[in-house]
Amino acid sequence: MKKLLSLALLVSQTVCAQVEYQAGIVEPALKENAHGVVRRHETTFTVKSAGEATQRVRSVITVLDEQGDEHAKMVVGYDKLSKITNLEELCTMHRGN
Repeated sequence: MKKLLSLALLVSQTVCAQVEYQAGIVEPALKENAHGVVRRHETTFTVKSAGEATQRVRSVITVLDEQGDEHAKMVVGYDKLSKITNLEELCTMHRGN
């Protein structure tokens, strides 16, 4: 029962997100001379202890044309003092006007 409820919540959130971020509802002023539009960007940095912290970045970008394809790429940097433990990318494409 819990799995069914979790699946239902996941599907409903995905459907709501797809409606909220449809390319057709971007304001015309934002599309003018643009190849992509950042619809949402949030960064959460959580300090767990003196030597451990996590950073979570969530971005929603609408690519308007082929020249905006560069915005559909994800690049994450790291060094000797940091490590990547989880990287998720969700890409939903809508074609048409």
